Amino acid sequence: MIPFTLEILAAQLTVFQGDVTHCLLETDHGFRGLEAGHEPYLAVLREGSELVWEFSPGGTSSGSGRVAVASGLLSFRDNLCRVLMKVEAGT
Repeated sequence: MIPFTLEILAAQLTVFQGDVTHCLLETDHGFRGLEAGHEPYLAVLREGSELVWEFSPGGTSSGSGRVAVASGLLSFRDNLCRVLMKVEAGT
């Protein structure tokens, strides 16, 4: 599977930055999965949801990650997925 770059930024903190193969998010309109080559996309993340991603299996590490979302915005364009968010307390 072809990777794309995921950047998750919260205030002055980089929560995650790296190559992933899949990202799953929840909006007020339901769930959306993103993979490399996806059409440009802009979304408001659902409050109280989780953002989940899978690492690139060909990279130096593999597995998955997740972060609780208090609120946030996501944009995807040219295989760059950027998330600006406020994380839930305790994550």
